Amino acid sequence: MKKSRLAEFEKLCAIEPRLAALLERARAVKDDPAKPSFCANHIWYEELKPELTRLVGWRRKDNPALGTPRAYDISYQIIYDVLPACRDCACWGFAEVIQDVLGTAREEANHAA
Repeated sequence: MKKSRLAEFEKLCAIEPRLAALLERARAVKDDPAKPSFCANHIWYEELKPELTRLVGWRRKDNPALGTPRAYDISYQIIYDVLPACRDCACWGFAEVIQDVLGTAREEANHAA
């Protein structure tokens, strides 16, 4: 985790403590090796990301610091990165491709702005 991103995330958590709670929920997720597979993306998109979009990003209109694309991107990266890696799931192998595409799109959007 880059220190600057982490410092920015900590500032966001000071404004919105539910971000810290969401990070702890993500840290609590474990891959049970007794099960045939684990999909971090399923956990992310079904459980964690819906909550994240209520806390930061364009939907958060009541606080300018929380309503920015940067607040969303930093929170997304910090929280998603603590999830265990996918194992033997349907998306295996594609998670890295998706992250690369999203990262490239973000970089292009930032340079265009």
